[in-house]
Amino acid sequence: VWRSPASYLHMAKRQTLSGLFRLGSRYGYWRTRQLLAHPGRASPKEFLPWLGAAITVVLAASGSTLWIIPPVLYLLALLFDSMPTAVAWRSPLLLFTRPLALLLLHTSFSAGLLWGLIGLPAPRNDRARR
Repeated sequence: VWRSPASYLHMAKRQTLSGLFRLGSRYGYWRTRQLLAHPGRASPKEFLPWLGAAITVVLAASGSTLWIIPPVLYLLALLFDSMPTAVAWRSPLLLFTRPLALLLLHTSFSAGLLWGLIGLPAPRNDRARR
């Protein structure tokens, strides 16, 4: 890809959590479409949420009380990841809002991956009109 100072990217802010969810699901959908066309570009990290969900479901279905461990570890990772940002911005509220936003993006991206894999139509555009 050729880069120059003349090229730029405009990212539209999402005003609502539902807008953020649509962004993530649309990104996941088109990522799947890209991976179907170019399978060599897949990263195992993109499928970790599905692995975590599968482990949790298997543990819960087997009657094990250990099913709670993967979701708790995930939430702790989100919380610990948010701490430096909360400190840098001097905003304790970020300890709640940033994990929520990351959870929403991870969930919506994973749903979009599945959406694209089973061949549903493309999600509608959620960008704000200028």
